[in-house]
Amino acid sequence: MQLSAEQRLAIEYIDGPQIILAGPGSGKTLVIVEKAAYLVEKVGLDPGHILVLTYSNNTADELNTRLQKRERDKPLPQAHTFHSFGQKIIEKRFDCLGYKESPRVLSDYRKYMLLRQAYFETAEVPIGLSNPDSIIYLLKDFVSRSCDELIGPEKLRGFIEKKELYLASITNGDQLADEREQLDDLKFATRFYEIYNQKKLGDNFIDFEDMLFGLYRVFNENPDVLKAERHRLKYILVDEFQDANSGQVAILALLGEKTEKICVVGDDDQSIYRFRGASYGSFVNFKRVFPNAVTHTLTVNYRGTPQIVAASQVLISHKTQDRFDPNKELKSGRKSGPKIGAFISTDVNSEAQSIVSLIKSLFDKNVKPRDIAVISRVHDHRKQVYEALTKADIPVVEQKPFSIFSIHDVQIVFSLIRGAFLDEEAGWIFPILFRYCSDFNPGQYSQIRENLDKLSPYELLTELEGITEISSLSQSGLKSAMDIINSIKELIPDGSASKLVEKAFELSGLLSKVVAIDENSNRVAKALSQLWQAANDFEENEQGDIHDFLNYLKWAEKTGTITLEQSRANGVNLLTAHSAKGLQFPVVIIVSLSERKFPQNDRDKRFSLPQELSREIQPPPDAHTQEERRLMYVAMTRAADRLYLSGIQRTRVRVSRFFSEVISNENFDEYGEVMKFGNLYTEPEKAISQKTDKDFSLKLSDVLYSAFSTGKDTYHKKTVLEDSLILLTEKLWSVISSSGYGQSPDDFKKMFIDLIDRCKLKEVEPVVIEKEEKLKLSYTDIETYNSCPLKYKFKYILKIPEEVGPHVYLGSAIHRTLYEVMSTVSKGEKFSVYELKKTFLEKWGGYRIGDKAWAESLKNAGLRMLENFAKREMKNRLRIVDLEKKFNLEYDNFILTGKIDRIDEDENGEIYIVDYKTGRIGTSEKANTKADDQLFIYALASPNLYDKIPAEVAYYYLSDDRLVSFIVSEKDLQRVLEKISGVVDKIAKENFTSTPSSFECGRCSYKNICPDKVD
Repeated sequence: MQLSAEQRLAIEYIDGPQIILAGPGSGKTLVIVEKAAYLVEKVGLDPGHILVLTYSNNTADELNTRLQKRERDKPLPQAHTFHSFGQKIIEKRFDCLGYKESPRVLSDYRKYMLLRQAYFETAEVPIGLSNPDSIIYLLKDFVSRSCDELIGPEKLRGFIEKKELYLASITNGDQLADEREQLDDLKFATRFYEIYNQKKLGDNFIDFEDMLFGLYRVFNENPDVLKAERHRLKYILVDEFQDANSGQVAILALLGEKTEKICVVGDDDQSIYRFRGASYGSFVNFKRVFPNAVTHTLTVNYRGTPQIVAASQVLISHKTQDRFDPNKELKSGRKSGPKIGAFISTDVNSEAQSIVSLIKSLFDKNVKPRDIAVISRVHDHRKQVYEALTKADIPVVEQKPFSIFSIHDVQIVFSLIRGAFLDEEAGWIFPILFRYCSDFNPGQYSQIRENLDKLSPYELLTELEGITEISSLSQSGLKSAMDIINSIKELIPDGSASKLVEKAFELSGLLSKVVAIDENSNRVAKALSQLWQAANDFEENEQGDIHDFLNYLKWAEKTGTITLEQSRANGVNLLTAHSAKGLQFPVVIIVSLSERKFPQNDRDKRFSLPQELSREIQPPPDAHTQEERRLMYVAMTRAADRLYLSGIQRTRVRVSRFFSEVISNENFDEYGEVMKFGNLYTEPEKAISQKTDKDFSLKLSDVLYSAFSTGKDTYHKKTVLEDSLILLTEKLWSVISSSGYGQSPDDFKKMFIDLIDRCKLKEVEPVVIEKEEKLKLSYTDIETYNSCPLKYKFKYILKIPEEVGPHVYLGSAIHRTLYEVMSTVSKGEKFSVYELKKTFLEKWGGYRIGDKAWAESLKNAGLRMLENFAKREMKNRLRIVDLEKKFNLEYDNFILTGKIDRIDEDENGEIYIVDYKTGRIGTSEKANTKADDQLFIYALASPNLYDKIPAEVAYYYLSDDRLVSFIVSEKDLQRVLEKISGVVDKIAKENFTSTPSSFECGRCSYKNICPDKVD
């Protein structure tokens, strides 16, 4: 292998600590392999005395393959990840960490369960009960970050004690409230961290983070162990150092500070996995530990053409970008190639058509599909590209993980197993009914949903014939389903996970698909096989009780952990910028380059580690944007021969700043060109004959007409028709999935909704409307529209049901309790805390919640809220005028509706409106801006109800025991009326354009079917 002068210089330098800055395509891996060979073959070091470390398992595997190929007469050292190196040491010296025997490594599932247990044990009423999993994952990140920084619970407690003293000196009320909330969060996170550690130690487990933090502790607290390892190691070689955290740098410092025989290799411009902080943090930290470190820079990119290298250099050398070596500049080692292409589309659909046209033109240049990569910031940003390529019969290889639970037959087996375990969460009965009671109509499904509040799913199936009329066909199907469920149920006491799955396959008739699987098997068969393998893995690795198998499958479904293997077919590669790291392609097309997509907006995270405790350098204010720019740089430098940038720009959507930075450079004409594809949209061909159209219409009308044959008059025709379409969608997917077609149920539903939305049905006869019905709106309706117009459409126009969590039951139980008890108070009677709690527990007992730990915490939260309420109410001197007072305010083109929780009156006849809130108030800054339209709408209703504007309107936050009051002016009322009128006008014009954001999409019930969601 011919080495360049700068490569050889970097390889042969071994006189002290060394930094090798290796840009993309500069031969980084080659240099590492040759340096390892040089140490063995020329210096004469024993390979067992050389420690080669890298960032991930994939890079370790690749490096080991290259090392093995390079071996001559002597073996070369083996590469390890930091974590596998730490695990190896801990398994030998486990006693140094307080373990009595060598600990086992936590699986992802077992770790989740321990995290969940720690969460519910951290406090009687934990933080964030509306969505425990979202808080648990934030706390998991907090623990991970603490371990990366080598910070244990004891150091955090010391910081908290000092912070308490500081808070005692604050006199500003708002500042104190904000600081107090942040400190309370830190206290909760620290206690959670402590309990989680105790659980790991008690159960003899270590996790991924312990492999680093534990390794540091073993070395730092046991000088004899450190001395022995220092004596063994004669040289340390580290790959992908740009992604090293401060804890890893500290470990290297312990191992290498005596001999200084250490070399780190990486590229600060490609740091895309840092939790936070500047890109060059690891290199700066290394220079602090080894101030005499020598830097060698590899400046030649042998992969990309001069045009690609020039464009990527323009991006990464932007004036706002912080770099370890600001003067570092790469040049291409190849001959000149085509200029990079840049084009702008107005939306994702026209972009997709442009990309199809571009790829077809590349085929004309003899470019093969597998040589092309379409790269996006996240998977969902290339959905339209996938659809357009598929429609154009261009083969694709989609790198987006595909969960086996998206396959209908897998859902059937999973549902049968859930039924056998008597799972109280109701979702599992619907796949079974779709399969075994195929002639059920929407009216019957509505009856089933109503009864699920009273009966468990299993009880409902056993009593179904008494709930709704069932045809002989469905009776037979239901009996088959219940026989299967009961047969599986009989295996549970003495059976195994794999036996349960095998029995479900056998009795459902799916076993033949699984046993006949081979490389040519379709997606359904492979997914079923993966489910069976998951059961075997559970038995082998999880060592859990058979009843835990259900929780394991639920976790796997929720996290998408069990996925189908990626296709190895010859197709256009579709992948994200992160997954493209380390790869290269002759042609790269980077898509959806608009602001908020690439770069994405930064997300504030709760439970952040105090900067005062961080070993990292202070991150710059624009650290997130800088990391996004590095990610774009990584995407651009995957290209070898051709690079194309696809921007999106229209009214209110700005093209990505990264796109602009590349094309607005004064030298752009030398390395790039702007491309135009014109209007590529074409009307679809009318490929269906009139006769076929009529036949199709007749068959579809038969399907929908069956919805009206319920034999009951309790369901409005429009509602039944809507339910029919939902049922039809589910059944269409079940057929498509069972046949092995379709990408996923979510994608299918998105497509189906889009098709329905585009259809404009003509009225057969004109309909005479005597009086136009006014739009009725509540505050919730308005808030839904303002948060996202498309969500409003899903909820109120298409009437797609929303999923509700147990926290909604808490709000309902609290409101019902306060109404019932305070109604007696308004009549002159007294109340007690005991009465409040007793009434609440009666209401709470009526809800069926499968998640017992969550339910218990919610119950405790409700009891504490009522204690807060009672203390405040005992001091209240106002008279209750009304409770849950409904109103309807009619205006020219809309009716404003609502229900006020409570109206009080003082001795002077002034009115006070109160709305109860079971959620948290947040910081005082948020509270001061929390007088949203809900309270103003209630104030609008007051003159109609009580002939006067209220003296005050207020939110009472029961969790925080805080009453936040506001004085309302005529100006406020006029302003809110104008806002509502604006929303009404937009709804009348059918303006339902989505307004996606990571926050809104993350909590939206319709994210799984929304075509515009962002991650």
